[in-house]
Amino acid sequence: MRHVSRERGRLWGVARVELWRATEDGESPVWYPGKRGLVLEREQRVGNLITDVGLDWIADQLADVPALAALSHMELGTDGTPPLATDLALGAAIAGSRLALTDPVTQSGNEITWATFWDLGVATNPSIEEAGDFNAPAAGDMIGRIAIGPFDKTDEHVMKITRTVTFIRGE
Repeated sequence: MRHVSRERGRLWGVARVELWRATEDGESPVWYPGKRGLVLEREQRVGNLITDVGLDWIADQLADVPALAALSHMELGTDGTPPLATDLALGAAIAGSRLALTDPVTQSGNEITWATFWDLGVATNPSIEEAGDFNAPAAGDMIGRIAIGPFDKTDEHVMKITRTVTFIRGE
């Protein structure tokens, strides 16, 4: 009997987490509205997990008329448990941290990218350790989850998470 191999696609993703500290004296070339400077205090790159629900969501989005809502929000949490494909929600979401994407989903070649920015005083917490992607401002489907940090976001910090997913041919 002849062996027939099947080619499969794979998803590869990365998240870039940036924590910026606001300054009063203009020590930074990055300026924040209100004439405050920002200094990059910490940056981390981590792997990106697409959940089982997220894989179903991706398949739905390829339909002529998708039944599920588009990716629209990101949320922060404090649970440092490693992400699992079966996760349906963050382990411990931070109240008020689910925000609309500030950089909506864009596509270039075989990559899609999106980002969210948490302003000064928003989602402050000394132990941010997870983030999730959702298709609704409340509840909805969790498309992906990442384990980060921990990050200590005070009132003097802004945070940005940029997610990139690359579709690649399997071997």
